[in-house]
Amino acid sequence: MNGKEWLTPGSLSRAQWSVDHMRTFVGRIKPDSFLLILTGVMIIFAGIAIWGIYFQEPKAMPTVDQGKIDLSEWDFIGQGNLPLNGKWEFYPGRLLQPRDFDEAAQPSGYQSVPGAWSGSVADNGEPMGKWGYGTYRLIAKVGDNRESRYAIHANVIFMSAKLFVDGKLLGSSGRPAENKREYLPANVPITAVFHKESENDYIEIVLQVANFDHRTGGVGTPLYFGYSDNMSRTILSDVAIQAASSLVLLVFGVFFLVLFLLYIRDSSLILFALFFIFFAGNTFVNGEKLFLQLIPKLPFEAAWTFKNFTIYAGVPILYVLTTRMYRPFKYGKILAIPALMVGAYCAAILLLPYYRYIAVERLAINIVMLFHFLLIILLAINYARGNFGKYGKMELRIYIASMLFLLLFKSSNILHVRYYMDKNWVAPTSIICFLLLICIMLVQRYFRTYSAMEGLSGTLREANRLKDEFLRRTSVELKTPLHRILNLSEAIMEAAGQNPGAESAAKDKLQMVRNAAYRMSYMVDDLIDLARIRDGSLTMALKHVNLAACVSMVFEVFEFIADGKRISLNRRIDRDAGYVLADENRLMQALYHLIDNSIVLMEGGSIAVIGRRRGTAVEVTIQIRDKGMLTDNLEVIRQAFEHREKALELDSRGLGWSFAIVDKLVELMQGSLRMEWSPGGGYCCVMNLPLGFSAEAIALPYPVHESLEAAAGVGLPTGLQANSARSAYTVLIVEDEAVMFEVLLPLLAMEGYKVMAAQSREEAVRKVEVPDKPDIVLINMMMDDGSGYETVRLIRERYTLIELPILFITARNTPADIEAGLDAGGNDYIARPLDTGEVRARIRTLLAMKRMAKEAALHEMAFLQSQIKPHFLYNTLTTIKSLCYTDGRKAGKLISVFSNYLRILFQIDSAEQTISLGKELDLIRAYTEIEKERYGDRLNIRIDVEPELLEYLIPPLTIQPLVENAIRHGVVKRISGGTVKLIIRREKAAMKVIVEDDGVGMPGRTAQELLHRETTAQGVGFASIRKRVSRLTGDTLELESAEGIGTKITFRLPLAR
Repeated sequence: MNGKEWLTPGSLSRAQWSVDHMRTFVGRIKPDSFLLILTGVMIIFAGIAIWGIYFQEPKAMPTVDQGKIDLSEWDFIGQGNLPLNGKWEFYPGRLLQPRDFDEAAQPSGYQSVPGAWSGSVADNGEPMGKWGYGTYRLIAKVGDNRESRYAIHANVIFMSAKLFVDGKLLGSSGRPAENKREYLPANVPITAVFHKESENDYIEIVLQVANFDHRTGGVGTPLYFGYSDNMSRTILSDVAIQAASSLVLLVFGVFFLVLFLLYIRDSSLILFALFFIFFAGNTFVNGEKLFLQLIPKLPFEAAWTFKNFTIYAGVPILYVLTTRMYRPFKYGKILAIPALMVGAYCAAILLLPYYRYIAVERLAINIVMLFHFLLIILLAINYARGNFGKYGKMELRIYIASMLFLLLFKSSNILHVRYYMDKNWVAPTSIICFLLLICIMLVQRYFRTYSAMEGLSGTLREANRLKDEFLRRTSVELKTPLHRILNLSEAIMEAAGQNPGAESAAKDKLQMVRNAAYRMSYMVDDLIDLARIRDGSLTMALKHVNLAACVSMVFEVFEFIADGKRISLNRRIDRDAGYVLADENRLMQALYHLIDNSIVLMEGGSIAVIGRRRGTAVEVTIQIRDKGMLTDNLEVIRQAFEHREKALELDSRGLGWSFAIVDKLVELMQGSLRMEWSPGGGYCCVMNLPLGFSAEAIALPYPVHESLEAAAGVGLPTGLQANSARSAYTVLIVEDEAVMFEVLLPLLAMEGYKVMAAQSREEAVRKVEVPDKPDIVLINMMMDDGSGYETVRLIRERYTLIELPILFITARNTPADIEAGLDAGGNDYIARPLDTGEVRARIRTLLAMKRMAKEAALHEMAFLQSQIKPHFLYNTLTTIKSLCYTDGRKAGKLISVFSNYLRILFQIDSAEQTISLGKELDLIRAYTEIEKERYGDRLNIRIDVEPELLEYLIPPLTIQPLVENAIRHGVVKRISGGTVKLIIRREKAAMKVIVEDDGVGMPGRTAQELLHRETTAQGVGFASIRKRVSRLTGDTLELESAEGIGTKITFRLPLAR
């Protein structure tokens, strides 16, 4: 491709898109000193690692050269233990004892220790592979010092070894052998302590090594030589650091686990717990391999499966933890690739033998390092883009820094092993920093939570103070009408005792009691609404509302109070402003508050509610006129209205929160509220509400009548004729109070229902058992004789919830009372006082449910019949077809019989739910005649039916398919044939049907499958009959069968005419 071909419009657009995308990405990154510091730290650590590997001068010390080393000048006390690194004598393919060496013995070559033996050539000329065996030998000059105790320590030898010093076996790891069968792997540290016993200045060290498991064979880490005291201190120091690190990590894991189980159900806590537990296991099984030394008898595969799984399992856990803590985790799918690969390697560790999965260990290690490197890079990108997660910016900084030290810990361990570094001080330092940062993160999270709790506590204390203040003010408002009710009640009782004729005065006082109760009820509603307004859950049911009717009802409440204060109440609603679009209850609530706020401060004067149309709105003005109203009272009202948002902090009369409620109610009804002040004394509250029906659109559907006679036998007035759509339904009212009859009879008659009445349990049960039974029952659960619940139970014994719905009426609507009524068998309930609209709606709903259930049953029945008819017709036509080839006369006779069958069959209406038993028997006889013509003497049919049962009704094609199955799958499969019996007897209020044959029968397991499967080898007929019998009786078919004996099917059908 030449240069011009690159410069196409498509390539230019793609290049421009890449540049724009990169600019957008870089533009989102915010400059931050933390990112600069993080980048600098990573560069510094990378530089230190490169310098240590490639540029650091090795410390001057003796090394092994051609199997010999001079240690006589080494100061083991001052300079410490010495690694025996260098070229050892190596004898590949041979496991030699110290006695096998003599002056003439020559090594096959020299092998670096530490190092893999791959590439060495055995005595037979073949190169050594990863698996095999060999012997290392070293001659060390230590001088003539027989008093000192020396020690040799080997940490990693793949995978078994024996250590000899001056001809004595001083330590072993597993059992090296020349074949895999005798070989036993272990790879545990070896420590040999000895005195120099030879008279010369030299000691001989022989090391047998065998490997048939690991990906490389040889010596993995340096062998250290020194005085035993120094060696012991070094080993104990490493063991102590390793044990302490493991214990601290385990404590962290247990801490997170307990925190999750007992206090905070945060998934990140359980992930942290798992990560630290596996990290502790990783630390415990590496280094000096404490785990393997503490349990030396643990099988090799189990021990190394545990060791390697703990090393790698932390990676997928860390991935899930990070992506959950910092959702949405940008570019998380990139990190998921190495995490999934390491997860797959963990699965391989659990499922495969050691030698299988260890072959790709180096690749797994590289993927782990890639994961940690990508994790830090992607966390830094999320930080730069401002995605700090749910724990905030500071915690993300700490988390990134902790992941950096975790990467440093793993990197230092790998470099220490791969490049045979002498001391690894970076790893313990990194793990200390990692744990310190995790502690800081926990402390920071705790203090953030503590601060949030402190703020919440302050909010709760303030809310509690406001609640107490609210309750104090509210109690004053509630006590006022309560005391009035108590005082009026006492006055009525005293007046009744002193003057029995004071009926008119008692009536007035009762009216005042009623009004006071209404005021208290409104007060409670206000408290509830105020809470709903605060949490934003108050809703409106907007509809066209008669404004004049609402004003009249509110005036009725205040009538006696206004009379007592010589206040006149007036209403002036223009004809074209008669309806508003509002919530009727909320509109009355607003009017009540505005009038009540004024009337309590007035002594004389007038209150007028004026309604005028203003375009597409209605202006409702509550005009207050009182020349004697004190200026202080007007100022109180002004202040309450202007500061209504601070509803609980103004005055003891509660005007502030009253105005606040009205303002919010009017706003939710899409209106507005304002106040106007009259210079001559008084003020006006003005509400603007959306216009409802216009005057021209208002047309009454029928003439208004002052009264309605609905007693039995009295017709409905003109204009209130029954609704013919519902005239087919009958309602039974079970009630012992005449007042309820007077309420319900007109209502139901106007809806077009036929009404039946019952005043006792016995009468109610009797009326639901007649042929023309009601379609729904309304019953008072609190009848005087306490028979309401028992009546419902008796009805429910006869009819299901769908067959006869019951709507119970109760004055007690507590959850316990409603539950008791529903448990007795009621479908629904209505609480007193009755709302006519609710009564209509609930009756319509229950009747609609009953109608839909009946239609669904009819449709299902028609479907089941449609499954049976083709089944039978197919079998019959197949029989006739077979006879046409063998006997024409017999086929003609069968066609005549079959035509008779079809005539009977087609006379059955497809929508019919039932036919007479006699008609079903005609079908059976027509079918059996066909079968007898075909099978001759092999088939015998016996039908035994009580004659009085022939007129009873049953579902069509209920018995005939069973007779057919008995013939085709029972008798005719027997070479000698047999007999099919049909027996029908009366049994109490049911007919008992038995279909029995002495055919081949069936195994018990097949019979059980036949009773429970939806379709069978016999087709859908048996399943269909089983469903219909279950629907009619609630029972199932009884099936008895045995191989070689026959089959018997028994079921029962209700007697119905």
